[in-house]
Amino acid sequence: SRATLTFSSRAELVNVVTAYQGLAVPITHGYHYYTFSWTDDGDPLISADGCRKISDPGCIEAESEVSSPPLHLQLMALPTKELERRVNKFRTTTSSITSSIREDSKDSEVRKAKSKRRCRVHIHASLCTKLAQLYGNSRPIRHVLGMPVPVGSTDELLKYLRSCTLWPPPEKQRRGVSAVNYLTVRKKHPPEHDIIWNLCHDLINTVISDPIYNALAVTKSFRGSPHVDNHDKTHQHVIALGDFTGGMLCAEADEDGAETLAIDVCNRFGRIDGRSVHWVSG
Repeated sequence: SRATLTFSSRAELVNVVTAYQGLAVPITHGYHYYTFSWTDDGDPLISADGCRKISDPGCIEAESEVSSPPLHLQLMALPTKELERRVNKFRTTTSSITSSIREDSKDSEVRKAKSKRRCRVHIHASLCTKLAQLYGNSRPIRHVLGMPVPVGSTDELLKYLRSCTLWPPPEKQRRGVSAVNYLTVRKKHPPEHDIIWNLCHDLINTVISDPIYNALAVTKSFRGSPHVDNHDKTHQHVIALGDFTGGMLCAEADEDGAETLAIDVCNRFGRIDGRSVHWVSG
């Protein structure tokens, strides 16, 4: 399915495309992934076709630095019950908002079993929009420096990644994220992953004492993609290598999501709980 967007001005078009282009955002409850991309004739659209991306025709020049995805997209990765909890915390009457949203979709749920999924997605998206409004459509950002690594300790790994023949993986390994390359390397891995595992292991152990992990996510040009890693058992440690601007690791700072962290992980290690919503700024 697709939605055609009409803009009031070129400035508005640039602002929207700058924020959304290429983002693949999960609606957690409905298990759908929505991607903002371009049609072949240069018209932007939002598609729900499993993160299909169409190349940018190059007709837009960004006029401002790309930052984090819009707030309502950051919230999309939250479970519906968590959205309800946060929304109702702003209100004195429990479930007063969600009950009205559910009432709007009640008739269609009765008519068709198939429509139940659509109604759940509608409820989820409506809650995201409402919660974003209650936050004032923005959240305070606290900037944090990651832990620096010794000079030269990343050189061998970065050199290997730049010449690595494992890019790209034969199939997409992570739906709902926007990255040029995404490779998962597990502790029990095939022989061709030995080098990258050992190099990463050595780097991690230069800074982190007794790290606990059983898999690595090795990515290139990771962007946006607010998501939750529900299967995590402990903290993630994240580092970004190379010369670049932006690319801050962002995460909600507390259980109510009232504040976000922006962690500088450029040649530094940042630590987050992946079971909370996190993403990468542009």
